Amino acid sequence: EARRLPKGQSGSRAASQTNVYLDAFGYRDNQAFDTMSVDSSDSIETSISAYTPDNVSSASTSNVARLEEMERLLREAQAEKNRLLEHKEREMEIRKQALEEERRRREDLEKRLQEETSRRQKLIDREVKLREKQRSQARPLTRYLPVRKDDFDLRAHIESAGHSADTCFHLSISEKT
Repeated sequence: EARRLPKGQSGSRAASQTNVYLDAFGYRDNQAFDTMSVDSSDSIETSISAYTPDNVSSASTSNVARLEEMERLLREAQAEKNRLLEHKEREMEIRKQALEEERRRREDLEKRLQEETSRRQKLIDREVKLREKQRSQARPLTRYLPVRKDDFDLRAHIESAGHSADTCFHLSISEKT
């Protein structure tokens, strides 16, 4: 209700409510009291302190100074919080960029590794095919080995290949050699 009342009425209403409650205890001198302890075992007189104009003005001045100090501290804390949040965001952005760069670098390395592996595999396949081709084109080794059969006729063998042993004077053929 105090929020809905104009400023001038709110203070007088609070003071009158305080006096109404205190009238029941026999305090009718119309002084405004700031606190009352009903639960304490002390007497009501020791638990009630009266506002004096000096107390009110010094209290309000100190309260204003305290409020200003609290507002200043709150502004500083909010500025520090904003600074820390910005710093954290920058760090997260830097970390994100570093991770992205690392991912790109790994992808590039993996791609180069796959290309190199593919190139080497092609070279190996080409060498294998070349060796197989050379092996198939090479003369069989049995062609150069001596024939060790007992009934082998060297002269007949040479003449069957189209050569004439009689016309070669530097050649001498025996039965086996």
